[in-house]
Amino acid sequence: MCAARAPGVYVRSMSRARAACCIAAAAVAATAAVARGSDGSPGGIRTETVATRSACTAGRPPGAYGWPVRPFDAQHPVRGNFGDPRIINGGGLLAESTSITGTYDFHNGVDISAPDGSPVYPVEDGTVRYVALDYVVVLSGDRIFHYWHIRPAVERGRRVFARRTVLGTIIPGQGHVHLTEIDGTHVINPLAPGHLFPYRDAIPPVVDAVSFLGDGGRELQRTQLHGIVEVVAQAHDESSLPVPGAWAHMPVSPAAISWTLMREDGEPIAGGTSTDFRYTLPPRRRFWSTYAHGTYQNFPVVGDRYLSGTAGRYLFRLTRLDTRTLQAGYYRLRVDASDICGNVGTLTTGFDVAAG
Repeated sequence: MCAARAPGVYVRSMSRARAACCIAAAAVAATAAVARGSDGSPGGIRTETVATRSACTAGRPPGAYGWPVRPFDAQHPVRGNFGDPRIINGGGLLAESTSITGTYDFHNGVDISAPDGSPVYPVEDGTVRYVALDYVVVLSGDRIFHYWHIRPAVERGRRVFARRTVLGTIIPGQGHVHLTEIDGTHVINPLAPGHLFPYRDAIPPVVDAVSFLGDGGRELQRTQLHGIVEVVAQAHDESSLPVPGAWAHMPVSPAAISWTLMREDGEPIAGGTSTDFRYTLPPRRRFWSTYAHGTYQNFPVVGDRYLSGTAGRYLFRLTRLDTRTLQAGYYRLRVDASDICGNVGTLTTGFDVAAG
């Protein structure tokens, strides 16, 4: 008999051919199997939870605004998420991104796909505060909106109106408009409920892998961990709508990453949220305490090389685990990656703590 599911969600394993109602039972069986692999090494179980009711599926909340390109009341593909890594590697190998060899920051808005030449409109009425070669800044009440990658058609000081005033057109070759929202001193996720509307997403993020690292980033055998261990997860999400052109199928960052350390019987003993882009961003100085070295963006730049078509890799720091505080034995680590609509992808894996 299939396990009961919690109201408002259903769980899917990565094998989508199975009936949704049976997935919970299948996951339980798989978890038991991976507690000890046939070769004695720990394995993992990956599950997905799709939120059937969330703020994304509710009606239009107060303060929400439409999209900056036509049609205003229809969702558009987003090819760059809030919080995505933005790195220019100074040189060397692609996987050696560090704070020393390049520039780095969090993506402070969303990239909305639209054809080159598309008119871009303000999402709220306001006054043009600044005009540059490729972007326009509009003051709308106590919020500021930036519209990037456009050829401006307005001048500073002009009063502009949502859905009516053309701020500019998307520059040929860009294929998107970047939207940033600033409230006071905080940059805000435009996909958060109460902002861009409508926005729905039924695709959970994926936790690809978990690594246990020692001194110098050396990967450790998880069968005999001891001392201070850096725990890193590789995870990604995909756009809720298909992205056209060369950016199709490129990954984006999940909105949040959390972890739970459990005993072999599943009892939680530690955990936390290590990354949270759901509403705002961490300060830039925390970039390399959020992302782990080896992270790179889609279409990365390494020195004077532009690696067109190369998909990004997102490595997230979870915690520094002091195994000396744990009794010797087997443990489980569950990593959850969630999006702005409450969908969650989970990977549960195991490891052994050595005696002494």
